[in-house]
Amino acid sequence: MVRSMAFKKPVILILVIITLILSNINAMPTNITIRENVDISYGFIIEKLEIHSSNSFQFIKFNITGIKDYIALSYIEVNDSVVSLGKISGNELLFELPTPEKAVKTVIVFDNVFDLRNNSLYIDVPLVLSPIGLLSNTTLIVFTPTRYFTVIENPINASVNGVFIKANLTEVESGKNTFIRLKFNPYAFSLFYVSRLNRTVLIESNNYIKIIDDFEITGLTYVKTKGIYLHYPKDIEILGVEGPLGPYVKDGVSSSYSVEIKNDKKILNIKLRSPPQNYGDKEYFRVITIFKVNSSNMFSIPVFGYDFLIKNYSLVVKVKGEAQFKNVKVIQKQKEGVYTLYYLEARSPLYKDVTSYNIDIVPKFITGDIPPYIYSSLGIIFSILVIAALYFVYSKRGEKQIVKMKEEVFEKEEEDVYSKIYEYEKARVQILETLIDNWKSLEGKKISRQTYRQRHSRLLKKEKEYAVKANEIARKISDSSLRKELNIIDENILDFKRLYKMLEKTMTNFSKGIITKREYRRRIDDIMRDLEDRIEKLYETVESLQK
Repeated sequence: MVRSMAFKKPVILILVIITLILSNINAMPTNITIRENVDISYGFIIEKLEIHSSNSFQFIKFNITGIKDYIALSYIEVNDSVVSLGKISGNELLFELPTPEKAVKTVIVFDNVFDLRNNSLYIDVPLVLSPIGLLSNTTLIVFTPTRYFTVIENPINASVNGVFIKANLTEVESGKNTFIRLKFNPYAFSLFYVSRLNRTVLIESNNYIKIIDDFEITGLTYVKTKGIYLHYPKDIEILGVEGPLGPYVKDGVSSSYSVEIKNDKKILNIKLRSPPQNYGDKEYFRVITIFKVNSSNMFSIPVFGYDFLIKNYSLVVKVKGEAQFKNVKVIQKQKEGVYTLYYLEARSPLYKDVTSYNIDIVPKFITGDIPPYIYSSLGIIFSILVIAALYFVYSKRGEKQIVKMKEEVFEKEEEDVYSKIYEYEKARVQILETLIDNWKSLEGKKISRQTYRQRHSRLLKKEKEYAVKANEIARKISDSSLRKELNIIDENILDFKRLYKMLEKTMTNFSKGIITKREYRRRIDDIMRDLEDRIEKLYETVESLQK
């Protein structure tokens, strides 16, 4: 009996130790600190919670009562790598880990928190402060896009320091969440979001995939968005950027874009042609990229995201021939000549690499062989051309001298035509310079607003007349390079007029007391520099018209 008891004691002790270890791993943390960083400088809110615990754990839960409808995406990271997405069940947000950890980072992305009313932009910032089942010590920092804001609801008594809102909270109760409400001056900073993305994947061979992304961005304030940065995987080649008015110029002054390689990413910087400058304004542009593949049978299409939360997007795969898809639902199939369009189910939302995925596809390409009937048609066309040429040689030989005289006259007329176009386009640029002088006279109070408006109207009317005359002449000339130069001029003049409207609007906002004198001068100086750049670019282009 004694030996039996002696044998059982070590076994019981081992079982107790194992039980304690397992309970220590699976239980929620007993002592927790949170460093919470919130960024509202995008068209959505990113909330990052760096969680440190005294013991290992494999899951953590948060109470999302009242804030659930604002959550667009959530995930958990270990050592800066995403290990799983958050799961919403009722009013709880659950994060699970594949292995026990003591230090993790949870990320929650919120949207639909911006509200413009009475010339003020209100932002409700949801804050998750403590997990369910424990107390926590939480250090909070909220980064804002401008210092021109007011905290109108502050249940945690946070302090404001420039563009930062800070709070140190001790022993925060279990499952605590709340809101702070902020009121911003929408004339003080630029803010936008990607409101739609239509992605078309073009597959014509088993060597490469072309990806065409059509963006729609929408303004959330009354300040112009000058540009946008897009990050791409390093192995994707950027072929070009286009807008409603045509291609953008790479590394140029007007409507330009540039590409920079940094670490394992390619960064595309686009200077938007007609960016949003009011709440609700939209801008459209297209980015064309190419992705090389090496496969004779099945390969994968990368569906990647950007640094912007994109909830509204579509995905179409256009194949020269037909294809089978392995891991995605085809919603609609449509024929377009030798191509087949597949409208695929889009997994929303897209955000960085967090929600990126691959689509496996087995294409069946149509070869480029020419059907026999094409050869017969070409033969008939060739015979007709030969007969026409013979007729021309024998019936027109006597008119050679007349043709030569006409050519000499035409060359002289063509020189006059180019000269007239040059004069009209140069006059248009000179009118734009006069517009600036007219505005400066108004700002310096040298003329009345009524006089300014009358001059402004006359100048724009004259500029339009010159534009019409130049285009009427240009239509009579078959010169693609001339047409290209004239399009560049029209594009820059359009940009000039948009900037000029911003000049007028800035003066109006200042006269109404919406912006300070210092902010007014800063904006005016920025716009003036942009206007002068447009004038310089226009003169360079106009001078190239001289033949």
